[in-house]
Amino acid sequence: MYSLLKEKLREKNWFYKYNLYNRYFDYVETLSEKKEVEISVVVISWRLHENTLLNLKSLSTQRRKNELEVIFVNNGCDDEEFKDLLPYIDCYIRLNENTGAYLARNIGTIFSNAPIILFLEDDGIPNNYLIESHIMVHSIFDVISVRGVYLPEKDAYIPKNYKHYYEGIKFFPSPAKLEGNASYQANEFFLVGGWDDNIKFGHGGIELSIRLTKTEPDKTKQIYSPISIIYHDPLTDPLKQKEKEERQNKSKNRLRRIHTEWDKFLESWKTLYRNSNIIQYKNDAGKYFPQFFQLYQKVIEDHFSLFCRNSGDFYKGNNSILFRLEYLQEIKNIEIFIFGAGSFGLDLLHYLNEQQVEVSGFYDNDDSKWGNYVDGLVINNPNNITDNEYIIIASTWKEEIVKQLLERGLKPIENFVVYEM
Repeated sequence: MYSLLKEKLREKNWFYKYNLYNRYFDYVETLSEKKEVEISVVVISWRLHENTLLNLKSLSTQRRKNELEVIFVNNGCDDEEFKDLLPYIDCYIRLNENTGAYLARNIGTIFSNAPIILFLEDDGIPNNYLIESHIMVHSIFDVISVRGVYLPEKDAYIPKNYKHYYEGIKFFPSPAKLEGNASYQANEFFLVGGWDDNIKFGHGGIELSIRLTKTEPDKTKQIYSPISIIYHDPLTDPLKQKEKEERQNKSKNRLRRIHTEWDKFLESWKTLYRNSNIIQYKNDAGKYFPQFFQLYQKVIEDHFSLFCRNSGDFYKGNNSILFRLEYLQEIKNIEIFIFGAGSFGLDLLHYLNEQQVEVSGFYDNDDSKWGNYVDGLVINNPNNITDNEYIIIASTWKEEIVKQLLERGLKPIENFVVYEM
C-alpha cells in the first residue's frame, strides 16, 4: 500500500511530500476503475453530513454526460460512517486522523487521473450542471483555475452577506476564494505543489492563487464562473460564525507573515473585478460556443426568480437589479438607457460603469438636450424608445416619467425601473 503511495507521488513529482503524507495515509481502495476521465472530483470529510449522500448522488446523475471520477477522502473518521456513500465513489482513501482540509485534499489529488481537478464541499449539493459547467469553462477559456458560486439551499432569496459567495452573472478574473467549488488545471496545480499542507483552516485559495500567479503572472487565467453552482447555506449560529472567523483570521495572519505581498496581491485584483472583456478564449473555443451559450442561458434563467426576488426599486447595492441588468445584456442582448440626463443620471452612469454594466445612452424630455452628449453618450428623444431597450429612470420628475412610459405600454420592472437616489 505504501509502495502505491510512493508510486503516485512520483507520478505527480511530489515525492518530496512522502514522509509527511505517509504519517497520515492509511489506505486507498479503488471501487471503480476509471481509465479516461475529463474531470476528477475530490471530496473530503471528517464526519458524515446529511447532505453528503445527496452530493454524491447528484454527481452520479451527471455521469451520463461527462466522464468523471469521484475521489473521497475519509479525513480521520470511522469507515462505518461512510458505508452508504461507497456505491457513488470511484476511489476511497482513509487517513488516520483529521488533517484539516488542505493536506487531505492534496492526498486525494495524487490518486486523480483527469486533466481537471474539482474540489467540492462535502455538505454542498451540486447543481445539475456543475460538472458540465466546469469542463465547459475550461474548454472555452484559457484558464488554470475556476471558482464557482454558492447559492442558498433553503432560503428563497440571496442574503446580503452572500456577496462573497455570489458575485453576479459575468465571468471575470478572480482567485479561488471558494475552495469547495473550485477547479484547477491538474498540471498547474501539481507544478506549484497544490494546497499548502500546513494550513489548518481558511484562506488556502488565496494562498494557492499567489503561488499560481508566480508561475503564470496572467491573472485573467484565474476566473469566476457564474454557472458553476452548488447549494450551500451559510452558518446561522452567531457563536459558530464567530469561532469560524477567529480560526480564519489566525490562518490569514500566518499566511500574511509567509507572503508579505498578501495585501498588495488582493488589491491588485480590484481593477479586474467584474471585467469580463479581458478573459482570453482558447484558440478552438468556437466549436464549443453553441453548447456553452445554451448552458449559460439555461443555468442563469433557472435561477432568475431567485436572483430577482427582492424589490424592484433600484438603488446602489441592490444586487437583484444589477443581476437583471446583466441578464438583459448578457443573455437577452438588450441595451440599457438612462432616462434623465441631469446630475442624477450622471451619478447613475458612473455607478453602472463601476459595476461593468454598459449604458448605451440617455433619454430626456428636454428637447434642447437632444443630440448632445453626456460622458460620450448621446441624449435621445424619448419618442424613439424601442422594444429592445431597458430604461432606468434617474430624475426628480420620476412620477411624470413613469406615467409617460406606462402610457407608451411599457411595464414596471419588465421594461423600466426607477433609480432611488
